[in-house]
Amino acid sequence: MSSLKDVEKRYFERLFAMHTGWVLDYSDPTFGELFNRYKVDIHGPKYQKYGTSKAKKLRAFWDEESDKLVGDVMLEMLDSYEGICDLNKQRVDKNVLEKSRNIANRLTGKSTSEKTSRTVDDFLHSEFTIPNIQKMNILQRYVFKFLRQHSQALQEKGKEII
Repeated sequence: MSSLKDVEKRYFERLFAMHTGWVLDYSDPTFGELFNRYKVDIHGPKYQKYGTSKAKKLRAFWDEESDKLVGDVMLEMLDSYEGICDLNKQRVDKNVLEKSRNIANRLTGKSTSEKTSRTVDDFLHSEFTIPNIQKMNILQRYVFKFLRQHSQALQEKGKEII
C-alpha cells in the first residue's frame, strides 16, 4: 500500500484529468502496455475494486502497491503528460507538475536534488540563438567576433568545441 496522502492524490488527479474516468489520453490497450512494463496487470480483478474505468483502476493501484512502484509509474505518467501537452500545444501546469514530481520522487526515494540535475540537463540540451551583434557594445562585438573566428577554425581542424 502506497503512502500517498489524499492531497497528493489530488495533484495527480488534476494533471491526469481523472474526473472524466479517463487517465490522460490512454486507451485500454495503451494503459495496459504502460503497466505491463512494470509487471502489473492493471486490467486484472485486483485493480477493479472501485470499478473498471482507468481512473478507478489507477486509484486502486495507488491503494494496493508499494511506494517505489507507484512512484516509478507516476514519474513515467508525468513524462507522458508533458509530452501530450507539448504535442498538442497545450499549456503545462508547471506548479502542479513540479509538486507531482516531488511527490513521485518521494515515493521512489529519490531526493529533490535530482530536479537540479534535470534542469542542468535541460539547459545543456537547449538551443540558443545567436545574439544580434549590432546591439552589442564594441567590446562585446570584439569578443563575439574573436570567439566565432576561433571556433570556426577549430571546427575546420576537426576539434570539438566545448
